[in-house]
Amino acid sequence: MFISLVRGAEQVRSEKLRAYGVTSEKRQLLFPDLPAIGETVPGFESVAWFGVFGPAKLPMRLPKNSTLSLSLRLQNRNCAIN
Repeated sequence: MFISLVRGAEQVRSEKLRAYGVTSEKRQLLFPDLPAIGETVPGFESVAWFGVFGPAKLPMRLPKNSTLSLSLRLQNRNCAIN
């Protein structure tokens, strides 16, 4: 089973879920002892893409403000997971 790091972190920490590896190219800072699958299977990497959607007639100022807000938050070391 594959689950996102954000969704599964608490379950792994509480030992309700056993993690065998992360699907990123390198180990994750949140779980430095958890190997990247690419360490065992050379070249393996699985990444996710997320989109943000709104209604068709959403005023253009809202997506522009949201994009700026999301970009600034992801640049914050306390917010981004990598």
